[in-house]
Amino acid sequence: MIYNKFKSNEGGLINMIRLQFKDSTKVKMMIAKKGNSLREFAKVIGISHPYLSQILNGNRNPSPTIAAKVAKGLEVEIEDIFLITNVAKDNLKKLAVRR
Repeated sequence: MIYNKFKSNEGGLINMIRLQFKDSTKVKMMIAKKGNSLREFAKVIGISHPYLSQILNGNRNPSPTIAAKVAKGLEVEIEDIFLITNVAKDNLKKLAVRR
């Protein structure tokens, strides 16, 4: 899973948000109902077609900026189509492994 950094707090924990589609099939249908192919929709919102496909297939999680572009392109709120999860990761463990 790909996480987007949200903020750091004391104790080495980093709060991060993870965005993923609630129902990618529904999103594909919404795109089709707007009269766009996935390739056309990606171009309209300013992202690459492969990146949109990876997000829809669950292979990548979008940044908040990309999620906002998708939601705006579909004329919905981010929360309507994305599951937003706040995840705390222990950054100290990663630092210890790198040394």
